[in-house]
Amino acid sequence: MTICRITALTLLLLLCFSSKAQYELSNYEIERPPYEYKLLGTGARAAGMGYAFNAVADDATSIYWNAGGTAYIKDPQFLMSGRMQTDYLSRSDFRNMNSSMKYYPDFVGMIYPIDLLKKTLSFGAAYQNSITREARYNGGGNLGQLEMEYRNNSTINVLMLSVGYALSGNLFIGGAYSHWFSLGREMSGYHYMNNINEGYQRLSVLSGSSVYRGDNFSLGLLTDFTTKGIPLRFGIKYESPFKLQADFYQVDSVHYVFDYDSAVSCIELWDGVRTYNMPWKLSLGLSYRLSDYLTLALDYDIKPFRNARYEWNGLHRIDYPHLQLDSSYSEEFYLTEANGNLNQVRAGMEFVLHPRDLLIPLRLGFKSNRTSLGNYRSDGAEPSIVRAMSFNCGLGWVMEGFSVDFAYELYAYIRNMEYGMENRIYSFYTLSGILNL
Repeated sequence: MTICRITALTLLLLLCFSSKAQYELSNYEIERPPYEYKLLGTGARAAGMGYAFNAVADDATSIYWNAGGTAYIKDPQFLMSGRMQTDYLSRSDFRNMNSSMKYYPDFVGMIYPIDLLKKTLSFGAAYQNSITREARYNGGGNLGQLEMEYRNNSTINVLMLSVGYALSGNLFIGGAYSHWFSLGREMSGYHYMNNINEGYQRLSVLSGSSVYRGDNFSLGLLTDFTTKGIPLRFGIKYESPFKLQADFYQVDSVHYVFDYDSAVSCIELWDGVRTYNMPWKLSLGLSYRLSDYLTLALDYDIKPFRNARYEWNGLHRIDYPHLQLDSSYSEEFYLTEANGNLNQVRAGMEFVLHPRDLLIPLRLGFKSNRTSLGNYRSDGAEPSIVRAMSFNCGLGWVMEGFSVDFAYELYAYIRNMEYGMENRIYSFYTLSGILNL
């Protein structure tokens, strides 16, 4: 019996020390969102046009898209936007993967312009949901007996303050300060595995929290050549690099039962700080009005994520009934699995139907999607970037002083993981209302 206990303890310690990497991989593959999507601005009008909005930027979402556009708005404006998200996930190493529908406020902002020296000076304030880590999954494994459930209610949000100024009738500049913070900080779940080949069962019950924080700024410029007889607008926006940090705490209760009637348990604790070294970003945009009712828009983002890193530092503790082991850890990972840049092209169009006393904009758009995920190769070579497919459409209802916009986005990808195939399909439904005061 003593030999069995020693053997069980040895196996437990080996498994516990390896479980941090196993958890990080699981968290990376199932929960971690594609940065290219989650860091975009929002608003139903922009979403319907494939987020090609840098040079359009003529409503309150310009606080994010291009702060120079805030000075283009002549009347006080209030905008509110909400989003519903569905998520289909299929993995070859799991069966019956299910996820829950999510609802959340997406953007709330206001622009207040004043006259200064016969020019427009605008002030803006906004809340934006920037990264949604909120997730709930459950399912079972195809190989042996495997069950899991994972929940996370975290959202990473931004409070923005902006100022814009019209240097002339066709040149507008602006800037915005952003403070990043989190709402909903809890995660929980369990993972059960019956490893028939190696002769043990494992049940892991986890709980924890993450508190995010960070600060950065953006500068924007918008030029409008319409007054020169050319229906063209050009926008440029720079976002500063910054550190998005998370105070991370997790407790994992792990129980093993071995085939030779021995059972052992431990409690693992991680307490530390995660730091995401977010790179700078430069956005360029063009919009061209072909007629009074048809506008085309094109954006290009330079996002140098190559060699950008994610750091994890803190304490790792294992509590066994008669033993406690403490160790510090300091690890680095690339922000993208394939360690590549996430440059992006977005294109959209808006055509306005104009029945009497009403305008009905119709919108279409698409964007290239170089995600933070990687396609793993069987020959062991470096993974390649996963490219997702997306399609956007939308419509609006515009009356004097008030408008409502709706947008739908389909976003999907297929990738090779280390342990099989993953097929994921997001559907996003965005509804916005604008009140011109």
